[in-house]
Amino acid sequence: MSYSSLLAYVKDLSKSLNDEVLFVHGRKEVIHELAAANPDNEGLVFWSFPFESSATFTEIGQQLNELVSISFIIYKQDYMGSEIDQNNPENTSDETLIVAQTKDLADQFVRLFNFNEVSSSLTEISEGLEIQSISFEPVEKDNDYLLTGTFVNMSVLVPDKFNYCSIL
Repeated sequence: MSYSSLLAYVKDLSKSLNDEVLFVHGRKEVIHELAAANPDNEGLVFWSFPFESSATFTEIGQQLNELVSISFIIYKQDYMGSEIDQNNPENTSDETLIVAQTKDLADQFVRLFNFNEVSSSLTEISEGLEIQSISFEPVEKDNDYLLTGTFVNMSVLVPDKFNYCSIL
């Protein structure tokens, strides 16, 4: 498995979710730098964290398969007061709408990752990837920039032969 192949695959799938998704791959500690540089950003951001992995050789011993942790957050910049409307608590809050939108996109990403239908060549590539587990966690007003969205952690078995060239 090549780190750059997996990164390109994740990036292409994230960009296929929505034309306006900004893709970033970097450490969690620097999310605030992007938010600070774009304080009025109202768009969606797909922030992919560096991949972590463990590996084992196959029974034959010639292929190295990796169990890769793919973690990301899809978020939007939120604002103070987006919680429940005190005057009409039955109204769905803006905060909840952002979490719902980003969770829907996270679900879509996971489905694309597992059953890729962006193109026939991607479908063939995705068949070699095996998702072992997935967790979703809502994130509400995280850090000083009030980022709200959905955090996802996927554990994926990636075969040694996985090789992807970006087509997007």
